[in-house]
Amino acid sequence: MFPLKHDHDIELEALDWQERPLFCIPACLHDLHGERARISAAAGQNVSRLRWGSPVRFWLEGATGSYEATGMVVGIEPGESPENSDLTLTLRLWELRPKSQQRLQKRRRTRLKLEYRLLSDKMEGNKDATHSEWQSGKTLDIGVGGLRFRTEKTDCKATPSARVEVRFSLPEGEESRPFVLEGNVLRWSETGKTVPALEIALKFDTLTLTESLALKRCL
Repeated sequence: MFPLKHDHDIELEALDWQERPLFCIPACLHDLHGERARISAAAGQNVSRLRWGSPVRFWLEGATGSYEATGMVVGIEPGESPENSDLTLTLRLWELRPKSQQRLQKRRRTRLKLEYRLLSDKMEGNKDATHSEWQSGKTLDIGVGGLRFRTEKTDCKATPSARVEVRFSLPEGEESRPFVLEGNVLRWSETGKTVPALEIALKFDTLTLTESLALKRCL
C-alpha cells in the first residue's frame, strides 16, 4: 500500500488496450488504498470520454521515489454540491510499481476467449490427479510469463498458488495454433459493475521454445 498524507496533483492518462496514451487529464489524487484509488477531475470534454472499464495510468512522487500506477475506471460520480463541477473517479489498480522498475516481460492487452479448469493434486507422475470441468472466460492481458483473465464463475476456487490449466488460440493472422498451458494462480479479485465476475492472474509453467516464440510474435 502507498501511504498518502495529503492530496497529490497528477496527470491522468487515458490508454487504449495496448497501453498507448490517448489523452491526458489534470487531476487530484485523494485516496489510495490497496487496489482502489479515488481522484477528482474537472468536468470537460476529455473527462466525458471516460467510461467504466477505461484503462488509465498516472505517476506519483513519494518519499522513496516515483511510482507508476495503471488500472481502470470503475466509478464516475458528480461533485458533492452544485457549485462543484468536478467529477470523482474511482479506479481499480492493476499495478503500482517504481517507475524505474521496467516490466521484464512485455504484456499485450487483448480479449481472447479461453477455457480453464482447476487442477488438484497435480503432481508429476500422479495418475490420480483430478480436475474441475472446463469453464469459459476472456483474457485481459497476456505475455510469455502468464496472463490475466476474467470469468463470471464467481464460485471459482482459484486461490493463490492453485493449479490451473487454460486453453486458447491467438487471433487469426498472428498465430492460429491452439495453446494448452498450465500454471499457478498469483492472485484473484472480485470485480464487475452489473455482472459479478472474478479476475485471475496466472503465471505459466515453463513454455516450450515454440510456444514462447509464438506468444512473442503477437506482443
